[in-house]
Amino acid sequence: MFIEVEDVRFTISEICLNFFPNKINQKLAITGTNGKTSISFYVHQIWKKININGAFVGTLGIGYKRNINLKSNLTTPDVVNTHKILKRLTELECTNVIFEASSIGLHQKRLSPIKFDVVGFTNLSNDHLDYHKNINNYKLSKSLLFTDYIKKNSLAVINTDSKFSKFFLDLCKKKEIKILDYGQKAKFFKIKKIKRVDDLFEVKFIFKNKEQNIKIKCFAEFEIYNIICSLIMVFNTKLNIKNLKIISDLKNPSGRLEKIFDKKAIRVFIDYAH
Repeated sequence: MFIEVEDVRFTISEICLNFFPNKINQKLAITGTNGKTSISFYVHQIWKKININGAFVGTLGIGYKRNINLKSNLTTPDVVNTHKILKRLTELECTNVIFEASSIGLHQKRLSPIKFDVVGFTNLSNDHLDYHKNINNYKLSKSLLFTDYIKKNSLAVINTDSKFSKFFLDLCKKKEIKILDYGQKAKFFKIKKIKRVDDLFEVKFIFKNKEQNIKIKCFAEFEIYNIICSLIMVFNTKLNIKNLKIISDLKNPSGRLEKIFDKKAIRVFIDYAH
């Protein structure tokens, strides 16, 4: 027996949804060339701090407070495993999940037919061009998260300081989804100045029409952007200054700007790179 369908990948995803139903309350997805793993790891930690049973799915595997007995070797799991994971997390009383949405995963519809509550974009630079062939195809694959995986009340968290941000901002406006942006050109969380002082960064920003300052202990500016993105993805429009206190408790994932030696002014870091 043969059943002819227009789109085999999408049809499989809909079948999976029926075989592996889930009751996850809130689903998040983050895309971009860099920062996906760190952001999903931060989001998971923030959920723990505010007593939410959340999990992350991405390059580091599947992170939850309990062993779910499922593994994935891909940044974005294949469509069958995606729905298996969601069903298993539901059984373990997980309520929130954040996915790393890779360009290849989006192009291959591995997250279909999920509609995410919050979607985020970090940045875009040359990567996976062996698969996408050119930067435009790569960008368009990333953009699928903001067209094919949203619903009417979805929120988009956008880094305005990426040179590709206008494309994603315009796309969100066209789809009429609410934008919560961050960066030097942002309206929601506007970064005015970042100044390095030893192992700290002093960050001056404007939030809710008030100029504020915060000190963040980290080694690179991109960590600040990833942390801010994570906070916005978790708290959305309810983000307030008090929530920023969580920053001091956040840890980087293993292998992401991980300091392994610091002696006599010599520092050695391990950092993940393709």
